[in-house]
Amino acid sequence: MAILIANEKCVDGQNMKTWKLWGRHLKFSNVFSGKRSLVRFTCCLAILSLLLVGSTLRVIQSLTTSWPQLQWFQMDQNFVTKLESNKLSHGNYTEHILEQLQQNASNLPCYEVHTSETRIFGLPIASSTDDVITLTTGVEHHLLLVSYSPDGSPRCAGGDFYETDLASNQWHARPPIEDLDNGSYAISLMVDDMFAGSFNFSIFLLFDAFHGLDHVGVNWMLGQQMVSFEIVFVKKNEIQKTMDYESLLSQNGILSHNLKQCDKNQDFTRNKWTGKWVRTWINDSCEADAQGRFKDCVSIELANDHCIHEYCSGRVSRLESNGWVYSAHCAPKIFEAEEAWNCLDGKWLLFWGDSNFQDTIRNLMFFILEMPVPEYNALAHWQLPRNFEQYMVNPLRPDQTVHMSSIFNGHHDASGANEGLDSLKDPKYCEWIQQHFQNQSNSSPDIIFMNSGLHDGFRFRSPSDYVQAVDMSLDFWESIWNSTSKKPTIVYRTTVAPAGLSRGMISNPHKMEVFNKIMVERLTTRVPNVRVVDAYDLTFPWHYDNNYSDGGHYGRAPGTEEFWHGKPHHYFVDVMLAHLLLNAICPP
Repeated sequence: MAILIANEKCVDGQNMKTWKLWGRHLKFSNVFSGKRSLVRFTCCLAILSLLLVGSTLRVIQSLTTSWPQLQWFQMDQNFVTKLESNKLSHGNYTEHILEQLQQNASNLPCYEVHTSETRIFGLPIASSTDDVITLTTGVEHHLLLVSYSPDGSPRCAGGDFYETDLASNQWHARPPIEDLDNGSYAISLMVDDMFAGSFNFSIFLLFDAFHGLDHVGVNWMLGQQMVSFEIVFVKKNEIQKTMDYESLLSQNGILSHNLKQCDKNQDFTRNKWTGKWVRTWINDSCEADAQGRFKDCVSIELANDHCIHEYCSGRVSRLESNGWVYSAHCAPKIFEAEEAWNCLDGKWLLFWGDSNFQDTIRNLMFFILEMPVPEYNALAHWQLPRNFEQYMVNPLRPDQTVHMSSIFNGHHDASGANEGLDSLKDPKYCEWIQQHFQNQSNSSPDIIFMNSGLHDGFRFRSPSDYVQAVDMSLDFWESIWNSTSKKPTIVYRTTVAPAGLSRGMISNPHKMEVFNKIMVERLTTRVPNVRVVDAYDLTFPWHYDNNYSDGGHYGRAPGTEEFWHGKPHHYFVDVMLAHLLLNAICPP
């Protein structure tokens, strides 16, 4: 028997019911149906025009088009598990994605077909209107998402970019989703025992049919929420959850993952991470101080401030994240200033990437190394130049220094943008980089932090053009690697997930995910011992709005200025990233 559940929402003072049907099918009601359709449409059009003139056409198109149908089908879990175990394995991702794009541009059946409906398989069906979906913690649950075309048939080609989100007030993650290239997508859900409780599971269709990879993908942006419902994760043994620190420590045996501390030599070889943000201390009443910082959200008492060691080590308050901390396949260390200085003392760090590195370097200096804000500046306006060379001295121990170099690669001219890897086509720019490795002092950087992506999305009209640029850039860096006797450690930071309204920009999350995979695959193949820090996975859970990012940056300096989208908390994600970069180069 089908079960209907209605969620009421207010639209221009009127109640609209969005019906969810657990069992066989669901249809979304049209906001603009009925006698008052013209009034509602006119009001919404006026409001949207005032808020965002440039996006009005896209939003109105979304509102005046019937939402895709969502259908639920119960199926044998063993069948879902079998599908999951038979995931396609591609030895060369670059060749595979280029082949898929070539087929998608053809007139063959299956390709260039839009998705108008989504069906999900593998979840239990609610038995009454009061029931919610219940799953057990500590178990990986496999789901199958299937895209359907306007004629009602299953799509037989991949390329839909679904955004998955699993969130509670203690857990925030992007459940892994894999395109099976046949119109279906494998999803995995798992929550650790310590965080049992109520979660919201959401899926958005941002682009279909590879349109996020078009040069101007915004013309095809959908941004439609296809799935949103509650899942209650319950412990097998029904142990009562507690927020007391000592009790949590005594329950180590019920954790799904007993992560070991991150090791720079072992834990940074994965091309792609699957992590989560968790917190065991909650203070939702915490607000920014006069500097715009959230440094007092977590109690400074020892028991509350220290990480649960299965997820990290160190003091959570160092992140100024209101208790949130990120971990993936290992438990990162949260560094004290003294520990960070002991690691970096005497080293030369070279950063080659986009303007996010400007934020990361400043956040490393201020939040981790505890260097003072320059007297001529204020924290909210402290912005490092795109290109700089600087020796930094420990204010507490003048005998400790670190040499930092920053080279912007968004353009060969630091005042430019959107040139990306093609900046290496400028001879003077290349010569300037080479001088860091071939100089009279016979010294060179110990560590190179690399990134490229956001500017490349604007520069290159297709992934195939990007592949050529990647190979050209690797030729350049490989020549530097071979010319120096002192081989630097290379740490590649993947490009962040563009946030909020920037989800629809030219360098959108779909394109950045593909560009990340191409770059990391080709870089790790050609240059030995590259270490990877996946900033894309780190930032993805926070990319749905602009509360944690201005769109392209997650580390803007804290400040009291109120932006058009509210009071932002724009820096803790990047502070976490800075600690991860230290984990990649510092001994455990």
